[in-house]
Amino acid sequence: MKNIIAASLLFAALPAAADLKFYSKYENEVYFLDQDYVENSSLNSARLGMQADNFYLEAGTVVLDGEVGTSYEAGYNFPFWNNFEVRGEVEGFQVDSFEGDVYTRVETELRYYF
Repeated sequence: MKNIIAASLLFAALPAAADLKFYSKYENEVYFLDQDYVENSSLNSARLGMQADNFYLEAGTVVLDGEVGTSYEAGYNFPFWNNFEVRGEVEGFQVDSFEGDVYTRVETELRYYF
């Protein structure tokens, strides 16, 4: 629940003049090691999101190995100098039965378009 409150505060921080788009999203992730499925690695999340120009925020629920928790994601993308683009995101989730641990992933990507 703390993550949803934090994400709500982030939503409120977006500029009021921005052109906002709202959406819903379902995502499924499954992990493999070499070619073998990693047992109990299926991660399912359903989120509500908000997009404003080059930024987006999402918050919702997550199910990991039958356990329910909360999830969030915030990201950006900016084109710059000719055909370059930089993208990034912070994503996390928390499942209460896992002793309050918050799992977080940070990704940064630099793209060049031909």
